[in-house]
Amino acid sequence: LPTAVLGAYMYIKFRKSLFKMQMMISFGEAIIWMVPLAVIFVGIKAAGGMDWCTCREVCEHGKCRRICDKTVECYARDALFAFIFAALFEETLKFLCVRRITFASLVVDAQSLFVYGGCSALGFATVENLLYVLKGGVQVAASRAILSVPLHTGLGLMMGGELGLRRFLDQPVRCLPVLFWPVIVHGVYDVALFFAIRTGLSAIIGLLIA
Repeated sequence: LPTAVLGAYMYIKFRKSLFKMQMMISFGEAIIWMVPLAVIFVGIKAAGGMDWCTCREVCEHGKCRRICDKTVECYARDALFAFIFAALFEETLKFLCVRRITFASLVVDAQSLFVYGGCSALGFATVENLLYVLKGGVQVAASRAILSVPLHTGLGLMMGGELGLRRFLDQPVRCLPVLFWPVIVHGVYDVALFFAIRTGLSAIIGLLIA
């Protein structure tokens, strides 16, 4: 639902600059790029790269609570995972989808890339959201519809807009300047969530900290 709403809004708002087919291609291409990303994550997990600072459920007298390791090393590794394995990898995936068409003839103005960046983000966010919902249920779906899907879309729009400006202002199109702020924002968002989980705070409090 959030994907459909955001996609429809972008099309209605910027339809004079868009090709519907390219919107769908950017959406699907991001999903395809998730395959090698998933392989990387599976490899890291198989190598034990995610088996640190675990959280466990402790039940006493019929009540259960989550207890997580809270050492400095744990917080540092959470930050590493947030900025590198989550933010950098995921934003690079979206970047590749838009960078491929930056100088294509179907891009008629900067708004075209702005929206195609958002479409690639929606493709990624849709699959990621579906996986989390299958694992966590309706409550997870509601929270991600309000927070995570708009975040992914906004960061995709940010990258698409930056690429559009650089193309039509005849500026060099370099990877690092385009990725810098999306990776920073995404990383800070994830660090706040990981901090909330590790300390036992609610996710909302974690987002307020961000």
